[in-house]
Amino acid sequence: MSSQIMKTRSKRPCSICSRNVSNPSEHLKSCLKQKQRCELCDKQYPAGRYRDHKPVCEGPKISTPKPLSEYLDLGWFNWRHKCPQILPGLTSINSMDYGTKDLWATLPMKIDMHSNSIPTEEEMYAKVFSSINESTDFKAYEDGKESFDNRNKVRIAGTALFRATTQSKTRKFAKDNEVCGSISNVHVKNVSLELPELPRAQHHHLEITTKLRVSVSPAGRFTDLWIDMERSVFLLDFGRSRNIWLVFPPTDRNMRLLSEVVGEPNILARIGSDLEGGIVCETTASSALYLPAGTLCAVFTTEGGLLGEIKFTTAADVAIMDQFRQAEMISAFPRSLTSSDYDSLKYIQKAKYWPGLVSDELVGTLTSFENVVDKGRHPLWTILPEVSQEMTQSEALLIMHLTYALKSKNIQDIQVHRGSPQGHAEDNLSTSSAQEKRDWAKSCMGQLGCQDVMLPLYKIARCELPEADSVSPLLNWTKKNPYLYKQPEMGTSAMVTPSGAYSDIHTDSTTIGRAVCIERCTKIWLVWPPTKHNLQLWADNKGLGVAIQIYGHKLEGGFVIQTSGNKSQANALTMPAGTLHCVFTIFGGFLIGSNYSTAEDIPLAVEMLRMQVIRGQYEDQIEKDCSWLTKTIEIVIQAQPTHAPRALSLVAQLLQHIENHERSQNREWGRFIKSAASLFKEYRRGLSVGKVCSCNEVLPEKIESMIYHFRNVDHCI
Repeated sequence: MSSQIMKTRSKRPCSICSRNVSNPSEHLKSCLKQKQRCELCDKQYPAGRYRDHKPVCEGPKISTPKPLSEYLDLGWFNWRHKCPQILPGLTSINSMDYGTKDLWATLPMKIDMHSNSIPTEEEMYAKVFSSINESTDFKAYEDGKESFDNRNKVRIAGTALFRATTQSKTRKFAKDNEVCGSISNVHVKNVSLELPELPRAQHHHLEITTKLRVSVSPAGRFTDLWIDMERSVFLLDFGRSRNIWLVFPPTDRNMRLLSEVVGEPNILARIGSDLEGGIVCETTASSALYLPAGTLCAVFTTEGGLLGEIKFTTAADVAIMDQFRQAEMISAFPRSLTSSDYDSLKYIQKAKYWPGLVSDELVGTLTSFENVVDKGRHPLWTILPEVSQEMTQSEALLIMHLTYALKSKNIQDIQVHRGSPQGHAEDNLSTSSAQEKRDWAKSCMGQLGCQDVMLPLYKIARCELPEADSVSPLLNWTKKNPYLYKQPEMGTSAMVTPSGAYSDIHTDSTTIGRAVCIERCTKIWLVWPPTKHNLQLWADNKGLGVAIQIYGHKLEGGFVIQTSGNKSQANALTMPAGTLHCVFTIFGGFLIGSNYSTAEDIPLAVEMLRMQVIRGQYEDQIEKDCSWLTKTIEIVIQAQPTHAPRALSLVAQLLQHIENHERSQNREWGRFIKSAASLFKEYRRGLSVGKVCSCNEVLPEKIESMIYHFRNVDHCI
């Protein structure tokens, strides 16, 4: 019994095949002669020697469809020795035929770069090395797999930098048994690199900043087919880096093919020969590449180095995103291909501040402002808005002027509001208490750099600063209209809003508005022309709720415009009288401006006053607009008496409309007629011919008789 126990205990498991053997040394000799088959590459290797086989394993072999397989071998780095510029089904970006161009909604562009405006490879190397040491907020890949361990990411980044820059000078490609590492999405700070003039002129980029991000890839790296749905991208190599790009348009056929193989390896090898509209292009330090949103692309790194990219959003990109949504293509792609941080409302930065305000229907009605300007005057706009870069005073100086204004006796003229976290105009609370105004104003100043959307928002809606520098009208506007009534006459009017504030759709019915962002302040404006259709929607829904939710998607001719105190962007916006607009504050700060009116604005002002009379509860706004017209008469009409007869007849029509409306409400003379009558007297007082009408008849003194005199308007014009 004891001998059997000893015999059983003497058996040991083999370290290779795990079998229990009584004589391990004899068994090991026979076991080493056996072969095992690799599950990945299907090749045999000595049993127990997988560690020796792993570095040379070629991975799974997938048959490449023709005709790509005849020209492009997508095996382990074999393609690097031969990467032709001309492939079946592909055309060069410089020699695209009409059939290829028709498949692209927005064509890619190859852009020649000036070397003196591009940072050197040494400068970018130092910037990337510094960014890697400061933060691990980048992506690192080794052996085709992404690493999430921070220490491992730093190791991969150092190796990738060495092989892509230093080692590439002596040895172009890595050895077959070396693991290929690369990094991407490295945010580089303090690099002055902007979009070239060509894409800037054709597309108005709508993101707040154009961040430069860098990828580091050694020679021999291949990035399989992927897609960036929401953003356009500008690509530029630094130093000796060279990349060859295979790009395809987001047609229905290409998107269907891509959705069928998402998540599988070697996507280009699987569907490359079936994709349509393909273009091949090489990027170097002297030639960059612009790719529109939705482009399918794969890249081959023929010479290692640093590749920079700037991603931005245009109105055309929003339209492409809307198409993807309608086709329900996004659900077919994993989160890595369509980030939840970017959607069709990307140009309205931080839209989380305004949940439900901007719908997909509204997005479809908006276009890029600069794109429309390039095409000439839009038929729905009589006068287009204008953006410009203006010299302004500092925010610190404005804070000093505001502090003085809050201490003065005129604090009653300052409007301060407290709103909801969403910043809806209808949720605003105002106060008449001087002390409460000061407290709310201090809270508003303290929120300028705050990003907490759950806090109540304090806003200084209007504060006249007589000591501040005046905001003058545009020069080309003053050439057309040398006689302007400006408010405030001295200084400027300031508005202070924190990040996340929203001003609902409104209009300066009788004035031209000019607004300038100061320093960090950044705003996005949605503007619509004062067409008959738009004004009717504005008048019918006045006071019924959040306007952008009710009828924002029904307005026509809308633009989306961004202004920012950033010196690289326009900071001033001039809107013609009657422009309907709403404002999203992306980054809080000072917005200064002024309003002014001209004689040419009188017909529109009278018509909008007539439309406001329908809703009697808006007496304050009507009184304000009548006051504006009165001042316009005093300054403009006296200097331009030729406008007086037409102005008289228009106001007479307004008075007649008010009279009819009040009588229909069983009121002899309503509360609005007083303002309108005083306005009419100012018109008559401004006539250079005294009390004589243009029809050579003496005007009566009484308002009722004046209305009777002007009933036949044509008689007096």
